[in-house]
Amino acid sequence: MTDEIRAIAPEDVPSLSQFLTEAFGVSSDATFAAPDILRWKLFDPMGGPPELPSGLVAIKGGQIVGSIGLHPTTILQAGTGVAPKKIPAIHPIDWVVSESGVGMGARLLMRVHRMAKVHLAIGLTPSSTAMGQRTGYVIRQQIPVWRRLLKPWYRLRNRSGGGWARRVLGSTRDAAGMLRLRRSPITHVALESVSEFGHDAEAVIERLAMPLCFTRRDPSLLNHFLRFPRPWFEGWMIRRGGSVRGFLILSVLPQPLVTRGKIVDCFLDDPDPDLWLASIQAATEELRRRGADLAECFATTPWITEALRNSGYRAVFEIPCYVRDRSGLIPQGLPFHLTQLEADYAYT
Repeated sequence: MTDEIRAIAPEDVPSLSQFLTEAFGVSSDATFAAPDILRWKLFDPMGGPPELPSGLVAIKGGQIVGSIGLHPTTILQAGTGVAPKKIPAIHPIDWVVSESGVGMGARLLMRVHRMAKVHLAIGLTPSSTAMGQRTGYVIRQQIPVWRRLLKPWYRLRNRSGGGWARRVLGSTRDAAGMLRLRRSPITHVALESVSEFGHDAEAVIERLAMPLCFTRRDPSLLNHFLRFPRPWFEGWMIRRGGSVRGFLILSVLPQPLVTRGKIVDCFLDDPDPDLWLASIQAATEELRRRGADLAECFATTPWITEALRNSGYRAVFEIPCYVRDRSGLIPQGLPFHLTQLEADYAYT
């Protein structure tokens, strides 16, 4: 059999699932590689160029030895005071090559690089980082991940966290940390649950009041997330005084030791600090209502960072954002709104 690189086909999903768990060294029930989730993220419509494959696999001896998923996106420059700009891009995911596929990784990347001038990747394995740096990927920015504890007593359920006394001490310390100073917003927002995003979400972007760089958030992509095969995602419109001011996607992931809530995306039409504060706090309370023990959110703009800080969140770690942009097409000097919508952080 000859070595080949070809588009991923639906019938590849079972073997691809096994390959990914083995190549990344994770358990066979890892969410990101589950067959139902692979079918969703590779074959559920999300918009973008129809000629672009959903991903590529490298085959050697009839077996998958490498893979890369392809999410089409557009990097936009928009808002008051800047000329609108759209840059087609690709966001590769699940990018990995096994030891038996040495040499195929570069061939996979070369094939992908011919499909677009700009590529975006958030968080890479050490081997992918090394290969990416050799082929033109550089760190555009570090993405701070902010976290807020919602229920300090979740530690008591975690028997692997030490004896009873140690877990009680940890929970008490967590409870004390929850007393961190928080501000109350002056304004009030209401969250309106939606089963599908439409023109209202598009209109939020069309009337953007601040200069901003961000990736596409059209209804086709937003609704892709609402079709996630497990009941973890919910979509919301954010209203103030009856008017739509933004949209929101939340996820709640039940895990063995902790139920993790995520503000997957919060996009508002204005940098008003009080609007952001009210929206982040409403999103946080909704995650608490849905049973989350803690809440997480990316923070890459000044307004969301301030809102998280004033809502009792704290920065806990950073994730590098890599770009390959040899023509210098991505706007510089503007805040780049990056959220968990960009990668599989929304459901892992």
